[in-house]
Amino acid sequence: MGLPAAYVKPVSDAIGDAFSTKQLEDVVMAATGNQLFKEYAGENVPLRVAVRHTLERLIEEGTERWLLIQVLVSAVANEQLRRLIVKASPETLAALLKVDNQVDRALQSLTVVKAAVLKPEFIAALKPSSDTVSVISDQIRALSAFKSLHECVHALHLKLAFKSEDAADDLERLKNIERTCVAARAAAAPLGSGAADELTWIAELERLGTEIGSAIKANDLDAIQTGFGQAQRLIRLHLSRLNTDIFTAAGKLSLEGLMIVLPSEIALEDSFVQLSHAIRDLKATVMARALVHKIWQDAENELLLIEDVFSASAKDIQLFAEHWLLLRAYVLWLAALDPDAEWAKLARTYSDRIETELTRETLSDTMKPSFEAFCRVLKFRFFAVNAMLKADCNSLGKFQSPLKSMVEEIRNG
Repeated sequence: MGLPAAYVKPVSDAIGDAFSTKQLEDVVMAATGNQLFKEYAGENVPLRVAVRHTLERLIEEGTERWLLIQVLVSAVANEQLRRLIVKASPETLAALLKVDNQVDRALQSLTVVKAAVLKPEFIAALKPSSDTVSVISDQIRALSAFKSLHECVHALHLKLAFKSEDAADDLERLKNIERTCVAARAAAAPLGSGAADELTWIAELERLGTEIGSAIKANDLDAIQTGFGQAQRLIRLHLSRLNTDIFTAAGKLSLEGLMIVLPSEIALEDSFVQLSHAIRDLKATVMARALVHKIWQDAENELLLIEDVFSASAKDIQLFAEHWLLLRAYVLWLAALDPDAEWAKLARTYSDRIETELTRETLSDTMKPSFEAFCRVLKFRFFAVNAMLKADCNSLGKFQSPLKSMVEEIRNG
């Protein structure tokens, strides 16, 4: 469906107001590879009009989602703009193509382009650009590593959330910590020298595991509880941080850098045009998926804070309401991306029940079943979102081998 004609002006105006001229030039370049005031608008055109001209051109080409997603990612803190864009064009984030199919299409075009450029007459000119191609491979590896680490931490967080009933439960929770540390070390390895920061918190989690193990042997219940509490706080901290790292890594992914380093003669080939389109389509989808993942993580962070309020002996209705307001806004916005899904319907239903309970100005026991059901719906959905982004990262990994061989052929040619 794309962006309806009636929404082009209000969306263009909002985008034009949200960015400076330089920022907007950068956004358009990142999204399309073209310069705003050379390709889409005159030099002295107001920003609102320049955005409108750009969107109209991209709509004709069927690529307006490239710009809209880049805007959403670049202005991630601008909630009003985000809501407007997604309301005007839900498909921008909702009807995303399968990354695996997009990767395969891009690789097919890359194979053809590689055969054309890796010839003696081009190799010498390409040599200074081999590092650029290598960096792209490193960026894909980093994105995948951060997602794997996030997955390790997220799974452990959910496992530790269940309260221990006896010593057997404590031992199982300790084993989960130990298994996570092993998996996290393996997940961090592809970061190379960048793994140092990850290894620091992994070592801290291992230390806490050792202390918990000693406390279990001594049957020191207070020390056991303290140890698990410290582990959970450490996990929450890095769960949020890794989510930010994933979002940042997705934004930095410079697949389009391939197009810049290729010889200008190749730009005339159909395979180059196809590769350029496939790569920009793929980059937009990956960024959109990372954005949705980030908002889900933000929602889960608020959910965790609310769970803390609910579990406290003195329940603070005002604190609950503050976090609930933000959580509900996140969830209803996410549900709007997938309005007919069962999870979205259930989330809206439980949200309405909780809203009704809040009018009584107390955290009553009657609210607890609705809130717990609401939590289950969100956590299961976030599992699915997590799995989707993990699969995307695995798909992107298909670029590693052809990019590596391309670098080797350029350097050895």
